[in-house]
Amino acid sequence: MKIASAIVAVMISHPVLAQVAGPKWQPNEVVKNDDGLVSRSGTTPKGNPYWYNDKGRGYVLIIGAEMTGKGWNTECEIDPITDAKECHLQRGATPLLLDMGSGTTVKTICIIRHNFPGRRGAIRVDSNPAVATNANGCVSSPALVKQLLNGQKVTVRWVNWPRDYSVDAISEIGPLQEALDLTGYIRRSLNNFGF
Repeated sequence: MKIASAIVAVMISHPVLAQVAGPKWQPNEVVKNDDGLVSRSGTTPKGNPYWYNDKGRGYVLIIGAEMTGKGWNTECEIDPITDAKECHLQRGATPLLLDMGSGTTVKTICIIRHNFPGRRGAIRVDSNPAVATNANGCVSSPALVKQLLNGQKVTVRWVNWPRDYSVDAISEIGPLQEALDLTGYIRRSLNNFGF
């Protein structure tokens, strides 16, 4: 008990030491320092590999996808004007972006390759009806977020300038809930990871 009290007293009097002792996202994390870029990696409780760094970037991959990178990439940054912590997720090679903005839930789902004026994209989860996007390729739909969280595959259709025809991509949804959880951790820890 005396040793624990002494450690806490030293950490309080030396804030740098307190930062080093910061909490991890998962207990099995491995810390790596690569020329000043500090990162942590491990596996989620469901067995999905993950990685994140002290710059607000990370990913959660599908089990066995370490070489292909299939999964969800996440990024959080601090707005230089408002100081708001803004985050988004992208589904690997599929042009699907989930924007959380400065909130804690997904606000908008966008097809980032969709840019043909006057055309709409579409997003379909499993055999559910497709959801049309606006002309910018985005949609705000809590129902679609719920489908993504419970679904197995997502189909994305977009139209890319200057070609006036649609392009489709189908991919496994994978560990979206865990990627959202990691994004929340990164958002809360931004500027104070305690590596």
